[in-house]
Amino acid sequence: MKIGICTSLEKAPLAVDARFDYVELSVSQMMAGRWDATPPPWDTSEYDGLPIEACNLFFPGGVKLFSSDWEERFPVIVYLSQAKQLLTQIGVAIGIVGSGNQRRCPPDVSFPYEGDPFDYLYSDSESAEEILARWLAATSGPPGTVFAPESLERSESNVGVDCASFSRILNKHGVGYTADAYHLLKEWEADGREGGLSDPTQEFWANQLPHAPLHTHLAQLEGRRFPQPNDPMLVGFFDRLKELGYRERVSLECHGLEPSEYRMAIANVRTYVA
Repeated sequence: MKIGICTSLEKAPLAVDARFDYVELSVSQMMAGRWDATPPPWDTSEYDGLPIEACNLFFPGGVKLFSSDWEERFPVIVYLSQAKQLLTQIGVAIGIVGSGNQRRCPPDVSFPYEGDPFDYLYSDSESAEEILARWLAATSGPPGTVFAPESLERSESNVGVDCASFSRILNKHGVGYTADAYHLLKEWEADGREGGLSDPTQEFWANQLPHAPLHTHLAQLEGRRFPQPNDPMLVGFFDRLKELGYRERVSLECHGLEPSEYRMAIANVRTYVA
């Protein structure tokens, strides 16, 4: 399994020097000043030589993906289509769609959404998650970069906070998902720790990861720090990935991880994926 890190363009060379297999950068930063002004192809020379296999932080801040007011709706399809062109041009395999505040759905958008032949992406949808899945199904898929949303914690959004249901909705529309261990553990904690258990059960992981993800993010629950070896909170996560045959990528998405700790962090993750 390849081990990468979510980082900035400025720190990416340090991650490469520390022997991360790849880096995961911000889509919204890459797209800034491009998608709404300059047509593709774009000058991407600043990314030359970097193993950018995944990208996150997908949508720019301040936008609204969901609104009952047509004039307020962000041009999602246009943005997704051009983001796919840019990421494909750079050679990015996976685009992780998080962006919790941007994908928050206001209460005045009710479901099931009323049928409307002029609003086919919303029409007859059962949930905001299904609309997001429809958008991604219309713009993602091979060849080129594939999009894989991640479930988020309840404080970040009200759309796609439960990976168990979110991943199944995405799968129904032919869209893959990102399994973020920290977000899954935060949902487990918010839902009562399965009646107060100290560690998640195999049943929890099997329910939250019903089929193999396309990508994974990793941090320990306590402080969202980089994992220590044999963390019982994470053993079940990796056991489930092995059971599903997942051997692709895992990206560290941690708080306070300094370049001086990069090699230690890689060694710690390798204790789970050896």
